Amino acid sequence: MSLSTFLLLPAVVRHQRLCLTMWNYFTHQYAVKAAAATSKALLYEVFATPKPGLVDKNNSGAHKDMDIAVFETSILTLAPYFQAFVTCGINLCGQSPTAILPKLRDLGIQAEVDMLKATGGVNTHRGIIFSLGFILCALGICYNREQLPSRGDLRNICQKLAAPLANEFHLFPGQPAVSHGEELYARYEVKGARGEAIAGFPTLFDIALPTFDRLLTLGADLNDAGVITLLHIICSAEDTNLIYRSSLAHAKEIKEQLRSLLDRSLSIAELVSSARALDKQFTAENISPGGSADLLALTYLIHFLEYDGFLSAPDSKNPV
Repeated sequence: MSLSTFLLLPAVVRHQRLCLTMWNYFTHQYAVKAAAATSKALLYEVFATPKPGLVDKNNSGAHKDMDIAVFETSILTLAPYFQAFVTCGINLCGQSPTAILPKLRDLGIQAEVDMLKATGGVNTHRGIIFSLGFILCALGICYNREQLPSRGDLRNICQKLAAPLANEFHLFPGQPAVSHGEELYARYEVKGARGEAIAGFPTLFDIALPTFDRLLTLGADLNDAGVITLLHIICSAEDTNLIYRSSLAHAKEIKEQLRSLLDRSLSIAELVSSARALDKQFTAENISPGGSADLLALTYLIHFLEYDGFLSAPDSKNPV
């Protein structure tokens, strides 16, 4: 529409169209910037070094088919979907979780298809796509409400969005598993990432973020804070990738080993050095705590969202 034609419209119509144009512009910018923060968080996770059994700057850990370049390719491919998750929350704010969840699932499935196409069939981010759908959709819902959310707000919305998933667990024992998580639930009733989302990401909000904040306050940089936080996450999370690559019993032994390590009064440098030794152990045993790595990526994401003003920062936290 030309400017001259627009000016001929009634004042009320002009006002409505201007408001809609501004709304569309600012919501688009919000989603783009949130997606950029998400991509940044995923990059910080893969670059955090050393990580036991995981891809980092030193090596590929237990993932011989992966390296940092593959992760970077995957992140670039997924960025539009991060934006779409936020936009989904903005557009569907006010609808029920049972109405929103199928939309998130459809986006997640397409994101996974594009990821596998870009990486040549390598599954770099399937688990984090699942979790990010809830986190970013919740962020979009808060934006529509004109609310600057706290961690607690985001957690509560995620818990409500994921609640319908609880009705799906009974289906897994009677059907072919399409993921390691479904297979392990059928065998051991391990809920993994689904259980984490349904509970409102307790490992993220109760373990990872407080640990990460404390380490930054003690002077750790973002790399070392991430590495040490990962050790705490492995101790607490129900990591289906870790269990699948070892066994339920061995996963418990690993957690006990890490708890014993973390209970000692070690310095930041000593803990990072311990992570380096664990990397050799995990790689030799072909063990990968991939689910824990996803929670580390979410930890970085919440940190960057707070730093960039998408979330209200806790009073006790000094942004780094």
